[in-house]
Amino acid sequence: MEAKLKLPFQYSSFFCYLMLFRSLITSDGAFEIVDVDVGVILDFHTSVGIVGRSIMSVALEDFYASIGRGYRTRLKFHYRDCHSVIEAASEALELIKRAGVKAIIGPQTSEEADFLAYMGSKAHVPVVFFSAGSSLLSPSRTPYFIRMGQSDSSQAKPIAAILNAFGWTDVVLVHDDSYSGNALIPYLTDAVQEVGTTIRRRITLPSIADEAIIHQIMNELSADHHLQAKVFIVHLPVSLCGMFFQQANEAGMMVDGYAWLVTTRVSNLVRALDPSAVSSMEGVLGIKTYVPEPPLTDNFRRTWIRKFRKEQPEKDIPDLDVYALWAYDATWAVALAAEKALSAGVPHYPHPSVEGDSTKLMDMEVSPVGPKLLQALLATQLNGLNWDRINLAAGRLNSSNTFEIINLMSGSSGGRKVGYWTPIYGLSRSLSSEKNYSTKVEDLSGIIWPGGLTSGPQSQITTTNKILTSGPQSLITTPNKRLRIGFPIKKGFTEFVRGNEYNITEGYSVDIFRAVMEAMPYKVQLVFQPYNHVHGGDSGYYDNLTYQVHLNKYDAVVGDTTITGQRSRYVDFSQPYTDSGISMIVPVVENVVTKKLWWFLVPLSMGLWLATIGMSVLKGVIVWFFERSTNKEFQGTKAEQIGKILYFSFTIFVFANKEKLKTNQARFISSLWTFIVFVLVTSYGANLTSILTVEKIRPKVTDLQTLIKNREKIGYQTGSFVLKFLKDQGADESNLKPCGTAKEYANALELGSANGGVSAIVDEIPYIKVFLRSYCRSYTMAGKTYRTGGFGFVFPRDSPMVSNVSRSILQLFSDGSITQMEDKWFANKTCLNPLETTDFNYELSLSSFKFIYLTTLSVSAVTVIIHCINLKYEERKRARVTAGDDPDEPKDRGTDKEASNDGQDQTLDEINTHYHEEDAPATEPRALNSRPSSPVLSSAQFIEVEATRN
Repeated sequence: MEAKLKLPFQYSSFFCYLMLFRSLITSDGAFEIVDVDVGVILDFHTSVGIVGRSIMSVALEDFYASIGRGYRTRLKFHYRDCHSVIEAASEALELIKRAGVKAIIGPQTSEEADFLAYMGSKAHVPVVFFSAGSSLLSPSRTPYFIRMGQSDSSQAKPIAAILNAFGWTDVVLVHDDSYSGNALIPYLTDAVQEVGTTIRRRITLPSIADEAIIHQIMNELSADHHLQAKVFIVHLPVSLCGMFFQQANEAGMMVDGYAWLVTTRVSNLVRALDPSAVSSMEGVLGIKTYVPEPPLTDNFRRTWIRKFRKEQPEKDIPDLDVYALWAYDATWAVALAAEKALSAGVPHYPHPSVEGDSTKLMDMEVSPVGPKLLQALLATQLNGLNWDRINLAAGRLNSSNTFEIINLMSGSSGGRKVGYWTPIYGLSRSLSSEKNYSTKVEDLSGIIWPGGLTSGPQSQITTTNKILTSGPQSLITTPNKRLRIGFPIKKGFTEFVRGNEYNITEGYSVDIFRAVMEAMPYKVQLVFQPYNHVHGGDSGYYDNLTYQVHLNKYDAVVGDTTITGQRSRYVDFSQPYTDSGISMIVPVVENVVTKKLWWFLVPLSMGLWLATIGMSVLKGVIVWFFERSTNKEFQGTKAEQIGKILYFSFTIFVFANKEKLKTNQARFISSLWTFIVFVLVTSYGANLTSILTVEKIRPKVTDLQTLIKNREKIGYQTGSFVLKFLKDQGADESNLKPCGTAKEYANALELGSANGGVSAIVDEIPYIKVFLRSYCRSYTMAGKTYRTGGFGFVFPRDSPMVSNVSRSILQLFSDGSITQMEDKWFANKTCLNPLETTDFNYELSLSSFKFIYLTTLSVSAVTVIIHCINLKYEERKRARVTAGDDPDEPKDRGTDKEASNDGQDQTLDEINTHYHEEDAPATEPRALNSRPSSPVLSSAQFIEVEATRN
């Protein structure tokens, strides 16, 4: 029975789907295209509007030519040109009520966008903005508002970072009274206050201000001698910015001593400014939205230029800016959402007639597809034209918030790039650099300031009155004033500062500070006050101590306080008076060479040993080659000859050769090799002596990253900023162990990581020096040195005492006073040189004797070649003598020939007797022309006779 009831329902569902499918198919079998009406509201008299309209049409063609080729929906744009809020509202109402648009892209300004956001939320029509940057526009108040651009509030932190980098503590803010002009103020005020900067004055220009109004304001500013701040933040639209800087230039405020910083409202559109306006802005800094330039942008630009020339041939080709890219991405996002939400068809709902009161705001019908289209938009994800990953889940563009910092110069299109700002790394010269967050001037390229100078205004210029009227700076003009000096309370490394809650203070840092104060041109009474001795050593203790100066609780801080970028944001430091850097303390491993089985081979490397053996054997072979035919010491059976070669090769090391050499070549080679052996033996002896008499130790660990990767325990000083440093390096806090004293350092290192201790201690070099003066026999400093600021004295921001104190510290270095203080507090005769490098390479390598060996081989090769040439020559000469063709012999040799022929039958004994007679001294004189008769022998017979004779 149940099956019978379900069967009709199944057939009816199938019939419904069939009818829906048929409704989407045209008569020729193709899918029917569904037009989705979308309104576009822009100001076509501005560069954003002109470029935006052209870009959106190109985007539409690109979309349906690529990924949207088989889509069932097509966007149909209805363009409207608006110049004010009233026009934008009227056109939006007409588009919603009469054209029946399902979404609106635009409008261009934040004032227009604020009104249209409410209209879209009432009619359930999503409104997608790409150029309205007001921070007050929020999807929480108007849910049908979608932001495809960057919010103005995102530039507050990079502006504050620049102010902090240059030390500007007082600024003037210039903005207009528009919606966008006022929206940035609360975010900017909070950001600059975090870095210790104050907005001393706000100048508000009317949105409809003309040159006369701006001229009057600039004259008032230039004539105000009580104006302390000469650093200006300008947050004006492009329409006012050009006039403003032209008037500032005429008022004499674009010269040395002034600094100007413009926001993205100008920097993003600087290419649209008139050249005369840009020339008046020479030396201005700007915050600009970062836009990468991938190859896709170049291809797209060429396509867009062709279309722009076709549509508007009478206009020059404008430059693409970030708003053009956002307009392109907004078109794609709406097209994707339309296909996802409306591909099944767009239901039609009745619209009021054109006559009557059809344009009343309250008469707007609610779009039945609005909620579905909104959800599709919020779920849209795609890669933008500038390679940003677009995710609209929160109703706004998920931008990377990376900014360029530009320096406006005449003749430089778009400004000269001097750096970047990112939320992770702060200021940097390139986006590829990986470092800690920084707001240092050194992280920016050179800047040309107003007036053509390379140095900007100093913060001291803007704070003169403040220095003389408030805070500890009044000590400059009031001698014998008391300074409240804060100092830390700690249980370890008290050599730097030693004190208690009763204000009894001494130590290395205290002695230096007292010496510096005595060198001041005025007398200062020092009152030392301990800081929070109950919580001494807690995490962040030194950060809190430093911050007390910013809160005016102390006039200065003396102690082992490290100079860091984070602390420098709210206080100033003197010149460092200690070494800077972070390194490791690790155990040492004794390296006793004589414990090795082959310890006597250590002085020379394996390559040098093998080369020496090979060269010795080669030398023996060469000498045998020279001596084998004339020297019976090198003759015999093959085994005997090989033994002679090896024996002669190695006995030369102890100069024990007994063989007499008979050829000059062999003597030369032996003499050369004797010299080389002398060098080798003396070098071996010297190096072996060094190895056996000097103790060698080496560090057990040399790389911090290896410890972190292996999750070994690492120690750090309690309360030190090194904890944050180790976390930044990737160490897990569970593997980090705090230690308070040098004794705790030694105990933890002795136990090791496996037994509840640590494998290494990471600390600053001044502490490492103190530790190793007592423990250098068992531990050493090893690994990479990470740079830090060193120890310095803390003063309030912009204190004029800082320069005097720094000069005094440098004087103490130059006259040796600081060295005497080090000897007083850190001298320990247990370890004379604790930081001496203890591990080195003691082997002599083959490269040490490269020249000698190459020279020996070359000379030996030449000698062998010459010997072979001589042998060949002698053999040929002997053959000619045998044949009777020797040209060196006299022609008349009949008697000799007969004697020779007769003598061929002599016995070997007679020949031997004849040769012995020649060797014997003559007993009677011979005739001058007479010569002994000798048999003519063949080569083989001659060798046999010589062998018998010997």
